[in-house]
Amino acid sequence: MRLLAALRSVEIGGPPGFWRELVTRADVASATGVRHALHRISHDLRHADAGGFRRVVAKEIWASAAEKVGAQVVDLGDGFFELRKGESWTRVYQQTLPLNDEVAVRLANQKSLVYQVLRRKGIPVPDYLEFSPRKLSGAVEFLQRGPVPCVVKPRHGYSGFGVTSQVCEARDLRRAARWASRFGDRALIERQIEGNVYRILVLDGMVLDAVHFSPPRVTGDGHSTIATLIEAEYERRLLRSGDEAGIRPFVIDLDCLFTLRRDGLTPRSVLGAGTTVRVKTVTNQNRVEDNETALDAISTELGAAAIATASFIGLRLAGVDVVTPDPGRGLADSGGVVIDVNDSPGLWHHYRVRDPSAATDVAAVILRMLLSPKSSDSE
Repeated sequence: MRLLAALRSVEIGGPPGFWRELVTRADVASATGVRHALHRISHDLRHADAGGFRRVVAKEIWASAAEKVGAQVVDLGDGFFELRKGESWTRVYQQTLPLNDEVAVRLANQKSLVYQVLRRKGIPVPDYLEFSPRKLSGAVEFLQRGPVPCVVKPRHGYSGFGVTSQVCEARDLRRAARWASRFGDRALIERQIEGNVYRILVLDGMVLDAVHFSPPRVTGDGHSTIATLIEAEYERRLLRSGDEAGIRPFVIDLDCLFTLRRDGLTPRSVLGAGTTVRVKTVTNQNRVEDNETALDAISTELGAAAIATASFIGLRLAGVDVVTPDPGRGLADSGGVVIDVNDSPGLWHHYRVRDPSAATDVAAVILRMLLSPKSSDSE
């Protein structure tokens, strides 16, 4: 049972995905070598018991926010917190808030439907195709029609689980589709847009904050392979504490293999001392140092597009993920797109940034709204 927990610790899929997990790990092991594969299993065995970090992070966030607004916080256990100020009160679960209705949440979790809604409303989204991982002919045709690279991801999903970028060939597609199929029986293939990733947090028609996510990187020492550098970063995260609590382990997966390949590298490549390279395109496994508060960098037009996106999906609170080469321009002008709409955005992203002194205290803003008399009366 502990081995099963370890195998599922980084990418959480359902029981039908267990075989695909083994196959995918074998696929990656062929590129990294047996030694790295064994180290990865050893690390994952240790990581299997590390699920409490998110609860710790949530408790810290709400305790700090409550102090800021003059409220009291009660830990109800199992990630639930009750917050009170006078006669007003609310409850939260970890970083999930009582703001979005069930219909909007269900819609937000249907990525292809989100794209359809946004496209009809004039919000730029990637060119995409929904397909079954069991029947790849349509997806192969989409890929070969170009341009490449493409991104393959589950139709349902969050936190980058099952997402593979830099898909250029039919063989890549088969491998990526197998990985995405761990998380459901439908997947999306979409054109990969060059640019930077931004999370724009929207509440009730206002932009609260924006964070720029840079992709994960490693820096060479002149003698270690990229696989060894990634192992060292995984080990560092297993020992993490303080502001780094809750950071996901850093692993070699298909996204890593394809990203390295694009730059002519493999996990066995040795980087020169001081040479820094991007080792993944999907940003969910980056470090605190890779994130930067960017509220002042986004244009009024980009902020308006994020607000409209949340409104069209029916969400009061949303984390709108965009890829754009220039956040100072609107999406249509820059060639940027909306790539995801998060109905339960992780607030911790807005605190785990390179310069914590510049972070926006989004939890305090949200809590102040939740505990206002008007909000309380409407509960």
